[in-house]
Amino acid sequence: MESLYQLIHRSLTPEGMLPEDFSLPKPDGNQIHFADGAMDGITIFHTATGEADTGLLEQAVWAANRDRMEEAQGLVLEFCETGHMIGAIDGIQQYIIDRREELAAGKIFRLGEELMFGGTHPEAVKFGLALLELFDLNGKEPVKTAVRELACSDEFTIFALFLMRSWDEPDREIFQAAKKVRGWGRIHAVERLDPVDEEMERWLLAEGWDNTVLPAYSALECFQKARCTQILEGNMTREQYGFMTGLMAGLLDEGPVRGISACENPEEVLNAFLRQSGRFELTAADYSVIAQILDYAKEHSLDAAAAAAGELLDGETCRAVMQREMEKGEGLRLAKRLGMDYAPYAMAAMKRDFRRYYHYVDLLMPGEDYAMELIRLFEERLPLDEMACGSADEMGLGEEFENYRILIYMVQYLKERPGMGVRLIRTALNAPVVNNRNMALTVLEEWVKLRGCPLAECYPELAGLLRELRENEVREDVRNRMDALTVEE
Repeated sequence: MESLYQLIHRSLTPEGMLPEDFSLPKPDGNQIHFADGAMDGITIFHTATGEADTGLLEQAVWAANRDRMEEAQGLVLEFCETGHMIGAIDGIQQYIIDRREELAAGKIFRLGEELMFGGTHPEAVKFGLALLELFDLNGKEPVKTAVRELACSDEFTIFALFLMRSWDEPDREIFQAAKKVRGWGRIHAVERLDPVDEEMERWLLAEGWDNTVLPAYSALECFQKARCTQILEGNMTREQYGFMTGLMAGLLDEGPVRGISACENPEEVLNAFLRQSGRFELTAADYSVIAQILDYAKEHSLDAAAAAAGELLDGETCRAVMQREMEKGEGLRLAKRLGMDYAPYAMAAMKRDFRRYYHYVDLLMPGEDYAMELIRLFEERLPLDEMACGSADEMGLGEEFENYRILIYMVQYLKERPGMGVRLIRTALNAPVVNNRNMALTVLEEWVKLRGCPLAECYPELAGLLRELRENEVREDVRNRMDALTVEE
């Protein structure tokens, strides 16, 4: 069986990175799985890790110390069934340190090597890295090279960073690792990077916050480490402003972690950014960030920032930019906020490229003007007869279920429109994806409430369809909802 290290090694591009769609193998494709590195990342940022049980790992260490390597690896795999190294690393490392006089260093090093190079479970590889962290790897280039390669996987980056901290030129090593990952690995690397030159500072401003999880996780780190306060006070270039716009959006998020509120003087940071904004020709993306600033400033009673942001958004220059964006089918949410006539452009974009812009339905369905036109568009563009293939217990993940995700996006907006979009409802009720059926039932429940009469009286054909579909419904909870809607009063 191919080890995870071998998989990563052969998957690296000539640039030393993993392909964007790379993912470690998952044991069961029918289950929901975390993205690489996500479980550890969420644990670190949002969960108190506590002390994990390291008993099996301790037994593995002693087995290796007795040259019973196969037994040791078996114990590690047993740990991997339920254990997570992110919560066990400190405990097992301290256990080994406390017994260093009793343990043979060479045998523990060998166990670490074998797990790192040969492990087939992510937690086993992490344990191998945790063991190797206890040793001085300077001069052991083959091992260091393997650690660098494992760092390219978001699942292993943070464990590789733990080792790099004690290497020669640690910040240079961490910097190189940060540039080769895009997800949780980049977040961890940015947090641990201490920039020692202008190249690192420039990268933190330009790219350090730009990850595939949420820029907010790294925005504050990048703002502080790239010395952005000084940049905002100076004569910024247009390129720097573009980078700062993305960074500012992350700072303003503050959903997962603190951002702008943790800056030394949030109001002055916003005022400085807005002063810089007045120096450049702005894009729709820039104006979107300025709108975020306006919201934040109003919420926190920052009157000067609110006034400056409002002035930029109310200007004719902004409206001219947004008009051009609307004609391309972009920027419609901000255009709506600015009171511009966005609806015809939203409808035109959906007709032009349905799969790209179908989500604009949420801009149009609350009104009356486009409801029937939107329903017809969804009926025309989706293969409804093919989709109504019967009950199953599918979660709707993967490209093959894209049509069902599009369908449910529209169906949810039918709750306030009794009797409209019945063909879409019928398709959703007979779809293999569970949330399609549940959403369709939610719509019917709302229709019954709005009409004030049983489904059999209001919509007898739909009531009959529910009774028919109930016979082949695979989920008891869905059957119960069908029964509740079709019960005779």
